Amino acid sequence: MKVVITGSSKGIGLAFAKEFLRHGDEVVISSRTRTTIDAAVKEIKEEIPNANVFGSICDVTKTDDIEELIDFSASKLSNIDIWINNAGTNGYMYDKLVNIPDDTIKQIVETNLLGTLYASKKVLIFMEK
Repeated sequence: MKVVITGSSKGIGLAFAKEFLRHGDEVVISSRTRTTIDAAVKEIKEEIPNANVFGSICDVTKTDDIEELIDFSASKLSNIDIWINNAGTNGYMYDKLVNIPDDTIKQIVETNLLGTLYASKKVLIFMEK
């Protein structure tokens, strides 16, 4: 299978990627920064030497980034069989809602809700073709 996972440089997304790779699938991981992508790809290749893994920058709040991730994935994998919307944030805040700044709430909603919808829409357009 050819798998793309947003927000997959750490945590559950990285664990998903490793599991697919252990089963021989091809995977594109993504994150908002090149540094985190490169570190995750290195970790994966050290753990799973024959892994067919690629990494691309993608901020799911930006539709241009999503389209670039789809194009990158299609060029590396030739197709996308599975798309996992894993990107998410809590704004790195561990406090009561009343103490969370409005701009952090906006970032959380844009990433967790709008990012998932934008990515789903864009990849569905690609998959329907």
